[in-house]
Amino acid sequence: MAIESSSESMAIESSSDSYFITYFQKVEAELAEIGLKEDATARATATATARSILNKAIDLFPDKPVFYIRLAFLVAKEASRLPEEEVQRQHLLQEALTSADEAVRLSPYSLDAATMKVIILSQILRKNFSEPIYHRIIDECNRALAIRIPTNDIPTNDYPMNFSETVAHQRIGIRALQDIAEHERAEHERAARERAERAERARAKSNRNYRLQQIIEKREMEEEKKRAAEEEKNKAELEERMRMEEEKRRAEEEKWKAGEEKRKRKYKKKKEKAAEKRQKEEEERQKAEEEKQKDLKDASGCPSDARFDATQYAFFGQDAVEEVDLGGLDDDGDDPVFGSVNDDDYYLFDKDEVRVVRFYV
Repeated sequence: MAIESSSESMAIESSSDSYFITYFQKVEAELAEIGLKEDATARATATATARSILNKAIDLFPDKPVFYIRLAFLVAKEASRLPEEEVQRQHLLQEALTSADEAVRLSPYSLDAATMKVIILSQILRKNFSEPIYHRIIDECNRALAIRIPTNDIPTNDYPMNFSETVAHQRIGIRALQDIAEHERAEHERAARERAERAERARAKSNRNYRLQQIIEKREMEEEKKRAAEEEKNKAELEERMRMEEEKRRAEEEKWKAGEEKRKRKYKKKKEKAAEKRQKEEEERQKAEEEKQKDLKDASGCPSDARFDATQYAFFGQDAVEEVDLGGLDDDGDDPVFGSVNDDDYYLFDKDEVRVVRFYV
């Protein structure tokens, strides 16, 4: 709804109550029109139009705080539609706060202006808590609640209820905003305490971890020293055991060598005894043989060493020797024996039964 330029040029009518009420109704209609827009683009266009109208209204009625209140409301509403764009949102809220401050300056006893200022400060505080903003909210709430006779900056016929009921509702709203601010501060302090506690726990944990790390490193060093000492001990024990085993092996080897020498000496001695025994037996046998030969010699008159093959027909193959039949000379199967007493006379005799045949050349 555009305002005619001819009506804007009427400076005399701008100060009259009737013209103020008419213009206020046009502003309210424009603001209501924004709420009917569902499309974001259309709503943005309507918001821009309403802001233009409000700026013109402020130019026409610079002493009327209601237009500053409506402008602050419109800009704050626009800021609430930008939750993700924090920089632009804060810029719009600061612009709205400027309009609210101007409304409070023009009408210090207006609960509408005070309420709008507290609402905008609460929106600023909600996203980014600040002690100065919190104190501004509390101070403004206390100032508004201390007003005994508030002024009515909005035409009465626009209210659906009487002014006293409106004031009561405004006071309730201001107290609620004050409680919200105190709750925000309590939450902020609680969050700050939690952050401090977390930081303290982190520091304590870091210190504990550092001390624990030192303890672990100390234990590791002690265990390493213990392990090294244990290894040295095991190494010494192993070397001692190996030395003892080597000494035992050498002792056993010496013992075995001594036993071997003893066995060798014993075997040599036994062998020598056996050789001596065999030699003695051989000597005894030879002696017995000599004795036997001697006995035979004594019995036959022939030397014991004069033995010859009895298969010969004649002794020494002498042509002049008389052939002798040997068959009857050895009845028991023993071989007959030739013998000689001298170079001319030869005898044939049996060793068991001496029967001598003398033959000669």
